[in-house]
Amino acid sequence: IGGILWIILSFFLVLLQLKTQKQEYIFLFLYFILGIMYMVIIPISATPDEGAHFMRIYGISEGAFVAECDVEKGTAGSELPDHLLQGFKSDKMKLPDLIEGKDLLLSKDKKFVSYSASALYSPFTYTAQVIGVTIGKIITNKVFLIAYCGRIAAWLVVGCILFFSIKYIPFGKNILMAISLLPMNMHENISLAGDSFTFAVTSAFISYVFYQRERKKESIFGWKDYAVLYILLFYVASCKIVYVPLCILAVLIPAERFGDRKKYIKVIIISVLEVILTSGIWMYISMNILNGSLGGKSQEQIVYVLENPLRYVAAVVNTTITYAEGFVKGMIGASLGWFSVSINFGIIAMIFINFVYICVQENNDCHDEKRGGKCGILMFASMSVVILIYTSLYVQWTELGSNIIHGIQGRYFIPILLPFILSMKYGKRTLGNSDYRKNDFMVSYLILLITNIFTLVSLLTYFII
Repeated sequence: IGGILWIILSFFLVLLQLKTQKQEYIFLFLYFILGIMYMVIIPISATPDEGAHFMRIYGISEGAFVAECDVEKGTAGSELPDHLLQGFKSDKMKLPDLIEGKDLLLSKDKKFVSYSASALYSPFTYTAQVIGVTIGKIITNKVFLIAYCGRIAAWLVVGCILFFSIKYIPFGKNILMAISLLPMNMHENISLAGDSFTFAVTSAFISYVFYQRERKKESIFGWKDYAVLYILLFYVASCKIVYVPLCILAVLIPAERFGDRKKYIKVIIISVLEVILTSGIWMYISMNILNGSLGGKSQEQIVYVLENPLRYVAAVVNTTITYAEGFVKGMIGASLGWFSVSINFGIIAMIFINFVYICVQENNDCHDEKRGGKCGILMFASMSVVILIYTSLYVQWTELGSNIIHGIQGRYFIPILLPFILSMKYGKRTLGNSDYRKNDFMVSYLILLITNIFTLVSLLTYFII
């Protein structure tokens, strides 16, 4: 059945490729079709911590923008309807369970509910989900339908953001599309987690920076350009603190685009202040939540790192050597659901080889004589994010003095794939026609489609039984 479906969809994909070679429309076709299938096959609460994310989202929709700490119990949460997650079975959830819980209604009684796994996330990380859940609460009082409204809203918003990101980024369109359609990303795009929205806004920011960099110097920044810049900076800085270093990429916008050097410096100062204020406020809030829920353990971890930097570096190196292969497989999607659905190694290998081919084959439409510094900034921002990911997981989930950092997952590195790859490709002069042969990617598009379909078959096999 999967093979027949692939043949049918491939026919329409080829027709679309013949009609338009614009990557954003090819992405939209694949994202829409595959997204619907992922949404139908993966039941609610069947992705990691989706129940905790739903409680956080519901709390935000009720005005609880900051989670409350229960120091005695060592947890964080808020007042929510009683039995909100009654039908959620986490890693035990299967498709038949949706029928069983479809009539579960919201309770009028409320109690303090703990959701420490998602309490540290900024409310802005769930912007799309909160909108969807709020709409769901207006039209129904059935819990599952409300949760699915949040899912659908996140999926649609992320798709729109990525569509325009691919459209406006001047180079690397196929790379961004391939990253966006990785099974792990598609798996997250239809869940209530904030990772997909975070990836979307970081991709949009990178796309915007290079779009502005490649525009004609005569085209001066207008109020719309400033608005988009500051909005994207706000979201990158507030979604997840570990991705704040990506804001550094704003310096790649040429000073000429602002009119003169004085205005450029002014914009940079405002941007720095915005990022520091946005990330600093939430860092202060989240550290208070973390200390309250962990009994002050996070402060001990930070002190240990500062007093024993070499031991911490050794832990980072040891973790990387031990789990490097797992991180790569995790980015692709070797284990989905609650890491209980193993995807065939052949499918993962096919995805990896196809992704490498796209990255190598993707020609560069620009040339920069001073590419070294720009590529250095891209690499520095990417590596800074990696360091923050390691450090944050050490502070939150790892026992003191451990030589292995626990809790790191491959999907955390997905937002830095694009800047990392561009750091190696940006500004290089390429051979052949600058109007590169887009038809060379037709086979890659078909592989993106078939690998996702085979992944969906594995998911359906697991969740239907």
